[in-house]
Amino acid sequence: MVTMVLVAHFLTPVQQAGITVFSVCRVYTLFDLGLSVVLVQLAAHLFVAIRWRPAAGVRSKAGLKVTRRLISFMP
Repeated sequence: MVTMVLVAHFLTPVQQAGITVFSVCRVYTLFDLGLSVVLVQLAAHLFVAIRWRPAAGVRSKAGLKVTRRLISFMP
């Protein structure tokens, strides 16, 4: 709260806009990094139930549902 008052009082509108853009970029970066970590953890969790077949395929001990969920993350 104090920082907002100081920024509004001592900085010009152009400088305030720069701070706003920088803050939005920081939030986007944190979201992007967090999303990638979540996707890696989810894929690793799903891959535990999957085994490689000799014919370069996969099979799931837990059934087709796990395999479909893992494949849904792939482009």
